[in-house]
Amino acid sequence: MKLNLEKAEKAVFVERINRFVIRVLRKGIPTDVYLPNPGRLWELLLPGTIVYILPSIRQTKLPYVAIAVEKKNIPIMIHTHYTNNIIEKLIRNRRIKELSNYDIAKKEVKFGKSRIDFLLENGNNHLLLEVKTCTLFGNKLAMFPDAETTRGRRHLLELKKQNSKDLKGGVLFVIQWPYAKYFMPEFHVDIEFSKTLINVKDSIFVKAISIQYVENSLNVDHVRNVEIPWSIIPKYLKNTGCYMLILEISKRNTIEMRTLGRLTIEPGYYIYVGRAKRNLKQRIAYHKRRAKKFHWHIDYLTNISKKIQALPIRLPDAPECEIASKLSKYFKPIDGFGSTDCPCKSHLFYSSENPLRKPEFINTLMYFRIYRIERTLP
Repeated sequence: MKLNLEKAEKAVFVERINRFVIRVLRKGIPTDVYLPNPGRLWELLLPGTIVYILPSIRQTKLPYVAIAVEKKNIPIMIHTHYTNNIIEKLIRNRRIKELSNYDIAKKEVKFGKSRIDFLLENGNNHLLLEVKTCTLFGNKLAMFPDAETTRGRRHLLELKKQNSKDLKGGVLFVIQWPYAKYFMPEFHVDIEFSKTLINVKDSIFVKAISIQYVENSLNVDHVRNVEIPWSIIPKYLKNTGCYMLILEISKRNTIEMRTLGRLTIEPGYYIYVGRAKRNLKQRIAYHKRRAKKFHWHIDYLTNISKKIQALPIRLPDAPECEIASKLSKYFKPIDGFGSTDCPCKSHLFYSSENPLRKPEFINTLMYFRIYRIERTLP
């Protein structure tokens, strides 16, 4: 399948309406576009980002479909159906070295409770291959998934069962970034998927590649092997670290706190930075509970929040104060909140709009989830 980006229209991303619809400015006119990708894509879909759109081939309510976005002037494919077509072509043309002896016997193979992307064959040997497209990356480190995936974990477990003489399971991570040198499972986001990948890696075929497109097209120019540093991943797979909570407050509130006194909480979004020396998952679950005794400052806010979103950061040194310091550069601190046992001005910050739509917040999240880890890699 050839996709010429010169035939696609360039639009400007405005906002994500729901899981499969985004709003763009097409020739300056707000237009809703079909997004064939259920991933979060936070770091790609930021206001002002260039989106490549094409007229919808199928009859749908939306006249256009998004196929790619620009990241540092490089097109990143976000159309999952087209991505699998690209991988199929690479396998058929023997562009992936470790799979060059295989032919495609079948696509979309029903197996157990899942559908696996490809069944490959080499004589009497068969490989059930699941393809995972990776759009989350820093400069040289890419990670998958960008949201919890029970389906992805189930795939790994079902593929492991096929470790036999004639049939084996495998997973191929395809990174949409030509400069990626390393791949890791995204343990911040989905520690269970990450643990499962570690547990099955010796039983199934696991491979990560990065692809680079020919200029002005989505035809693959280069395929490069990407290293998976298996030996260092386990140190991050622990139930400890930091977290940020994003709390949505829908109306003005006045709360009475034992240590801070009366505090007026304006409607908007609040970002709280915390740390759990152990039981990180349980701490986050506690914050999300409505019925609880108030113990920390943040309990007063979670009690009145319309919505609470948790973002774990699983770093061994748990840099809680460093995270707060970076956020203070972009968001208004609430003096003294959550910082009575450290020299920080605050561990709570206010934003009039959802911080997940602000590049400053996404860059901060990316720094602690990816860029900080990149510094430890060769």
